[in-house]
Amino acid sequence: MAFKKAMVVMIILSIITCSAGFASGFSDIGQVSWAQSAINFMSVKGFVGGYADGTFKPNQKITRAEIVTIINKMNSFEETGEIVFSDVSSKDWFYKEVQKATKAGYVMGFPNGKFEPNAYVTREQVAVIIGNLYKIEYSTESLIIDDIDQISNWAKLAVEKMIKGGIMSGYPDGTFKGRNNITRAEAAVVLSKIHQKYSGMDIVKEEVVESPVSVDEVAKPAPVEPEGDKAVNETLETVLGKLESRVLPKLTTTLQRDAANIVIDSIAKYLSNPSYNFDADVTSAKVLVSKMTDSEQLAFENAITSSIPISELNTLNQKFRLINY
Repeated sequence: MAFKKAMVVMIILSIITCSAGFASGFSDIGQVSWAQSAINFMSVKGFVGGYADGTFKPNQKITRAEIVTIINKMNSFEETGEIVFSDVSSKDWFYKEVQKATKAGYVMGFPNGKFEPNAYVTREQVAVIIGNLYKIEYSTESLIIDDIDQISNWAKLAVEKMIKGGIMSGYPDGTFKGRNNITRAEAAVVLSKIHQKYSGMDIVKEEVVESPVSVDEVAKPAPVEPEGDKAVNETLETVLGKLESRVLPKLTTTLQRDAANIVIDSIAKYLSNPSYNFDADVTSAKVLVSKMTDSEQLAFENAITSSIPISELNTLNQKFRLINY
């Protein structure tokens, strides 16, 4: 019976996507037959569109601004938050989309204060973005990715989850090519799978922390720490311990250690006094990072991302933005 039900569902989905294909009418998606149904599905849903000449350009790369716009549409995100990215202006077409994405908490930006909206998004970045937003169900079976060493440390867990969960896949040669830019066709396939499997069920809509959390306005003399603040503080305590015990021993240069110690000291002060303003600390740490050579910066980032899980890095990055994702 379960098998029959599954077959019925597959037949219905195939009917929907086939009729969608007729409706969208893109003239160039025949060249990516493996993605044709997904493109049609996403088009009919209104999540993606084509070009004036009737094409979809499936092999064209997709930008960070474009990917967040699609994801916002898929999840009906409308609430916006304040953003201070130096490369995003209120005059830009994607301004509100970036506001929505950062408010939803599934993207952050870069340590240099930029969002890089026109930069092409990579396959590993898409894995992390999706992992930040959805609770992906995945198997516990072992997984071999031939080019795992070429995937950024901060993205490895997310990539494994996407593959094990059937959301993303690798290539016939056993590689994932995480640092390759994702194409419009590939993005359509990944996002259509997410929408069909998780729409309205397991989405994580956590309130993003947009400024240093403070509990000094809570009624006294018996202050009650909000659950959100408590969770953030508990995570920061965990991160603090890992920075001291795992990250510092991996750092080999003075600039690396000094930057890490600023973050460690700042977190400790904040945990002792929630009203502590660490803006100056953030600036000082970023200045030190900017003085590092490219190899020093990469080693510094890898030391952090290999020692702290992505979920905890999200909390750390909301305050210091020292990691790129």
